[in-house]
Amino acid sequence: SKAGLFLEVFGVVGECSKVPIPAAIAASTACIVITLVLNYRQLIHVVSGGIILTFLVINYTTVIISYRKPPGVPPDERSNLVDNEVTGKSEPDDKDDVIKITDQDFIVSVIFGIFAKLCLLGCILFYFPKSWNFWSVRIPLICLIAIVCIALLVVIRLKFTLYKVENQTFQCPLIPFIPGLGIAAMMFSFSNLEPIAHVLSVIYAIVGTIIYFTYGYFNSVITVNKRKNLIARSNSIGEEQVADDHDTTS
Repeated sequence: SKAGLFLEVFGVVGECSKVPIPAAIAASTACIVITLVLNYRQLIHVVSGGIILTFLVINYTTVIISYRKPPGVPPDERSNLVDNEVTGKSEPDDKDDVIKITDQDFIVSVIFGIFAKLCLLGCILFYFPKSWNFWSVRIPLICLIAIVCIALLVVIRLKFTLYKVENQTFQCPLIPFIPGLGIAAMMFSFSNLEPIAHVLSVIYAIVGTIIYFTYGYFNSVITVNKRKNLIARSNSIGEEQVADDHDTTS
């Protein structure tokens, strides 16, 4: 709530206890209700499902952020420095076949999204349909999907510029292969949960997405600061135009 992503009432802290009382009451009530409705096994699976979805998002965003053009890079040029994963230093990039586009993070997100969907399809084929023979039909299809997924990761690695993020506390090696492996592992783990965990985890993700795009996106600290900066910039431009008009008339 301090970042503006959720209702401000949940960020109210008690003067004596220094505890966010509304948030504590809401979280405790939700925990009690879920505990009363679900049994112990289902509760474990539901909690695991939420954690797995969180790590799925982390792996996905790690790749997108790594291929997003950082501030300060000219709009029509790519950075001439890339991370050398052996030395850990930035070196000139001599790749002539790297795609020179400013919105490469969007294309990478699309390709990586296809990769994630193929991983999901592979997990489904591991269990269904039961009428297909496991070893003669489903396993070859899963292997084919795995080859296509690896090819997509290789394309991302070779054809797009991996930007260096300054002052980044978290570093992930071998992007996008490590996050891709993480997504595949998380999806396989998620497929082993009970159906109730699948349903509640998806509902949890949908509700969180709705809250973000209906409230958090428009009220976040970052959005509010950008809005203030735009207003201040437009006001300064207006004042400059008024001053120029005044000088012209005088």
